[in-house]
Amino acid sequence: MIFYNGKRTYPYYNFKIWLHAATLFYQMLKKMNPAENEIDTSKKSGLNKSYLTSKIPPDRYPLLRRGSLLISAGTMIAIVETFIAMYLDLHHVTYKQAVIIAIFLLLMTSILIMITYLKKNLLVWHEWAVFGTYVLLFQVGYCLWIYRLGELRFLALINALTSITILLSYTNIVQSFLISIVSLICYFTVSWYSIMVAGQSGSLEKEAFFSFCLIPSFLLISLASNYITKNRKNLQKAKSDLEKLNYEISNANIKLKKEQFLSKIEMSLAREIQNAIFPGKAPITSDWDVAFMSKAFGDVSGDFYDFYCKENSLQGISLFDVSGHGVAPALITILAKPVLYSHFNRNDLSGLDEVLESANADLLDELEAVNLYITGIIVKMKGSEVEYVNAGHPDLLHFQSSVKKVRAITDSSHVFKRHPIGISLSQKKYSSITFNVPAGDFLIFYSDGLTESKNYAGENFGITRLSDAIASSQVIDAAGMQEYIIDALNNFAGDIKPGDDITIIIARKI
Repeated sequence: MIFYNGKRTYPYYNFKIWLHAATLFYQMLKKMNPAENEIDTSKKSGLNKSYLTSKIPPDRYPLLRRGSLLISAGTMIAIVETFIAMYLDLHHVTYKQAVIIAIFLLLMTSILIMITYLKKNLLVWHEWAVFGTYVLLFQVGYCLWIYRLGELRFLALINALTSITILLSYTNIVQSFLISIVSLICYFTVSWYSIMVAGQSGSLEKEAFFSFCLIPSFLLISLASNYITKNRKNLQKAKSDLEKLNYEISNANIKLKKEQFLSKIEMSLAREIQNAIFPGKAPITSDWDVAFMSKAFGDVSGDFYDFYCKENSLQGISLFDVSGHGVAPALITILAKPVLYSHFNRNDLSGLDEVLESANADLLDELEAVNLYITGIIVKMKGSEVEYVNAGHPDLLHFQSSVKKVRAITDSSHVFKRHPIGISLSQKKYSSITFNVPAGDFLIFYSDGLTESKNYAGENFGITRLSDAIASSQVIDAAGMQEYIIDALNNFAGDIKPGDDITIIIARKI
């Protein structure tokens, strides 16, 4: 095909030149291993057949598609530059010829893009076939562009640099270097043909110098491509590791939810058992007016209590507190309550010190095995006379209504209080004391969750505030006293949740 520029004719292409360039391109492909960054080449050189027929990794699909679009974008840039140069009358391609070339290039790139989008399970050789086709199309258009630019052919090197930069995020070091070398060879070959054969103006030495000057830029782009490829692989590995970690966390969360569900079932079962064996309401007797409340810190309580009645008379009251929180203390309450009840009734004619000694002997092994202990108090009533024993628990309080005075029940030497149940101290036996409670007086039992409740300032409610609240009350029954103490606690603590179980038992002598 010959185009006429008004002065002389220029061959649009020379078949031998293109055949020679294609041969060089094919030989370079055979000598180079384009997958040296993808596969192990320590066993043999060249592309491994099994590698070429293997599927490309899933993460390569979006890269391949993006690369196809970027190459199309580079083609469009070259086409636009062609029309701009035609408009400025800088070269001699007609609009018809430019449109034909543009349609051909766009049609081929569109077909290749459709292949990357429609073809599933692409093999490695498919990817390289698409890449090779792109390179071939680019170089064909590139050579035509160099020839028709004439004295402006240096702009083709800039165009090549732009195109290779566009592909920076897609190509690996081999692909980038391959495009760069082929582009330089094509540029120099077409420049030689244009100047030496076709008679275009220009200096072959200058064109060779331009090509030589751009070699470092092409090499830097290839190295940048290699850096991007490695980072992309590292990011992909990090993503894979993160997905694996997320999967493990998801499984751990599922297991945790199962454990929490089982824990809730255990708590619910323990709570139901506690509700079944703990007194649900205060006993109604002829000699004592009794009221109580018990509020658990969690789902279950470590406090347990009991009322010992015979016919219409109150024989005794007990309040105990198992150390710790959760299911284990709750299970201990379920175990210990019937033991203490049994020993109280079995030792009816004995002192309360013997009740605690025998109960401690029965519970000692079980409590030591789980590293728990129980504090508590028991009182035995006989008329206005009250026998009292304390196993490391907060003191029993006696409110004398006639003088509005609160006193802690203890002995003068303050050695009356003994060790908790679950601790073996054979040299220190439990001991009890006896005192009188006139009609109208109150006995106040409480667990340490009451006095250790805090306010916003971090202060404890304490025994002093509790005693002041009791002494200042004007109530005449057990329920009123209980409500008065709870109101005093709520006014002190506000919205601060107690840090332990709270149990309060009020007994007023009738």
